[in-house]
Amino acid sequence: ATTLTGCGAAGLDAPTRHVKQVTDGVETDLSSNGNLVYVRNLLIVSEDNGDANLVATIVNQKNTNDALLAISVAGRDLELGAKNYPVLLNKPVIFGGQSANATAILKCANLVAGNRVEVKLFLGIAGETTVSALVVDSTSPQAK
Repeated sequence: ATTLTGCGAAGLDAPTRHVKQVTDGVETDLSSNGNLVYVRNLLIVSEDNGDANLVATIVNQKNTNDALLAISVAGRDLELGAKNYPVLLNKPVIFGGQSANATAILKCANLVAGNRVEVKLFLGIAGETTVSALVVDSTSPQAK
């Protein structure tokens, strides 16, 4: 029975060994122009007033300083709390939650919880990336 359920038989190719996404948020890595930036647990929170907030953690893994210049959701730019956010080595930019040090809001988005939307992130050096992010209701545990 253990050989059927364990992943030891598959070794380095075990499907469970390659799973990255363990939350409702999506993950991606930007590795270009000599930089490596991790985006973790990205999702969109739909508020009762129709606005939408970004929840995500962005971490730079290289000594090359970068900056988050813009974010768009479903083709519309989010309002960033700063002109741009520096993305420095091991100093995460955190959107949402008690540890937040950044904000990104999409006014009058009227997004429906349970749907997915296209989110684009634009960084100065690492470039841009597009992910399909889940929209969650503001009362869900993921929104906290």
